Amino acid sequence: CKKEVQQFSFFFFSSRRRHTRCSGVSWARRCVQETGTWGIFYQMKSLIYLVLALYILSVGIAGLRLRSVPEAPETPEIPINPEYFVMDWKTYMFNSEPPFDPTTQKFNREGTGKTWYNWKIKSIREDYHDFCFAIFAEDYNFPCQFLNTQETSYLIYNKTEVPTCCIFIKPWNPPSPDFGVRANLTYLGKYQIEGRDVNYFQKKSEGAFGAVYYSWLADSEEVIPTSFAFPPMPGKEWSIKHFVNYTHVEPDNSFFEIPELCYNAQSCDL
Repeated sequence: CKKEVQQFSFFFFSSRRRHTRCSGVSWARRCVQETGTWGIFYQMKSLIYLVLALYILSVGIAGLRLRSVPEAPETPEIPINPEYFVMDWKTYMFNSEPPFDPTTQKFNREGTGKTWYNWKIKSIREDYHDFCFAIFAEDYNFPCQFLNTQETSYLIYNKTEVPTCCIFIKPWNPPSPDFGVRANLTYLGKYQIEGRDVNYFQKKSEGAFGAVYYSWLADSEEVIPTSFAFPPMPGKEWSIKHFVNYTHVEPDNSFFEIPELCYNAQSCDL
């Protein structure tokens, strides 16, 4: 019977051995009597070994799976800008696609400007101090201003001694603070631009531009935009603004007042 007990795990549920000497109720009574507690011990011992072997195998497989899966890089959340801010910027015209760092890459020209933004009244103003950008058929080596308010984008420029105002786009509103989330920007990675660590994002456009780029200061508790790049004339130069002197202050509404020069403005003919 001891020999039969050792084969328990292989035939206990087999109907062909149902009438063997150690089967059914008689099996339990007779085998306990003949082998005492040792039969049960050997059965439990075999079962424990089996369970232990399965556990070790499962742990080994799980470990292999963990080692075979590379750790995914951390992707920051798409930032949401404040409702208002003021900042200066340096603008560059260059030929290569962003990311762009003027300290290590060549550029064609550089200038300065300033931005006032207030989403509470859906207005933004951008002053280009040294030159406009390549939306003109000819040269753009003159200052200009984009005043975007009351669902209208006005372009004011001093191409001659007499300033000109025209309607660039209508209807038009400035980008909302959560424009990046709405556009589902693609994260490109962390870069060091002019000595600052920034997170670079890309928006693929279905229009003529192809793509535009945005960046924000990395590892900062405050949301601080650091750049915006786009090709004003696809296939030609790129334009980028590198933001500096960012301040989270609400600009006075006087910055967005429509000048008398623009009262009868017509659509721009550039």
